[in-house]
Amino acid sequence: MNDTLKTLVRAQWCQRRVLVVQRRADSLPGELKERVEAAQTHRDALAQAEAERDDAVRRVESLIAGCASKTEEREQLDLEARETSNATSRQILQHKAREIGNQMARDDSDLIRAKDRVVACEDVLYEHRGVLSELDRDLAEFRATVATDGDDFGKDLAQLQIDLAQEIALIPIEFRADYERATAARKGRGVVALNGAACGGCGTNLSPNQVNQILPSRVVVRCPSCARFLVSRDIWNAEIKFMERR
Repeated sequence: MNDTLKTLVRAQWCQRRVLVVQRRADSLPGELKERVEAAQTHRDALAQAEAERDDAVRRVESLIAGCASKTEEREQLDLEARETSNATSRQILQHKAREIGNQMARDDSDLIRAKDRVVACEDVLYEHRGVLSELDRDLAEFRATVATDGDDFGKDLAQLQIDLAQEIALIPIEFRADYERATAARKGRGVVALNGAACGGCGTNLSPNQVNQILPSRVVVRCPSCARFLVSRDIWNAEIKFMERR
């Protein structure tokens, strides 16, 4: 009976390893998708920041061009005001020149703000480019990791499936179907170690008689609550250590 208990623990270890490796393999596409989406988010933000910077640059250029045009227009008005002999015309021309001067002052303020906006946009662009560069580098490395790990996980799973099938085949026929049902029902944990005087799976307290049956490893005992197979802590630790070294 001792050999049956050992086989149950070994099959349990293989079963758990299959689940762990399978979950890890299944998680890789999701992790890759998250990294791709994170990089795309920053790429979109970078494009938005570039568009805002370009708008700010165009605004600066427009204000500079407008200032040059208004300067020429004001100089022409000043010239005409000096040359005219008509006092009324002179006042009109001077008034127009002053209005243009006031507009130029407002444009100068707008120009300062537009230039500040260009600088702010460049700062944002610098930050996004740095983050995106790092994300793209990490993404390239992770793609390579996914390709390598995917192959490794595939090989590990294939070997673990072989090991699991071999261990299950060694379980006596009278316990095999019960083991497979318990494992399926308990998410790969159909065999657990005794935890003091309680089931190591669901925590149900066992009777002294049940504990006395488990500890000497003379009979196969199942938890009356969760139906898991129960083994002594000594057998559990020894077989887990054996499987991890194998």
